[in-house]
Amino acid sequence: MVLNYEGGGNKGIVRFLRTSDQNDELLSAHLKIVDPVRGNSLSNDILKWIPNDTDFSAVNRRGINRIDLSFTEERGHYHTPNDNLINLNISALQYHCNSMAATWLLNIGISQNP
Repeated sequence: MVLNYEGGGNKGIVRFLRTSDQNDELLSAHLKIVDPVRGNSLSNDILKWIPNDTDFSAVNRRGINRIDLSFTEERGHYHTPNDNLINLNISALQYHCNSMAATWLLNIGISQNP
């Protein structure tokens, strides 16, 4: 499983962008612990039409179970000198940290329950 945490901006609510079909159990458990979670089924389809190749694309081609989450507000800072720690919203970063910890703990529990 690959958990891809992105910062396509420097603040905002973290959203599920893409996921593989085999993540039902992990996503259901994640949604019970980490709040708020946003996303919709259209984001994966929209991202397929954007001509870019990312680290997530490489994982997708290999068929590995995956989840892609990102905060995307203030995109004007993305990949500029303003894309730095001073401008990074601490709440968005904390959400990523909480999400990583919850997902890691859930994955341990899921892998130990046959």
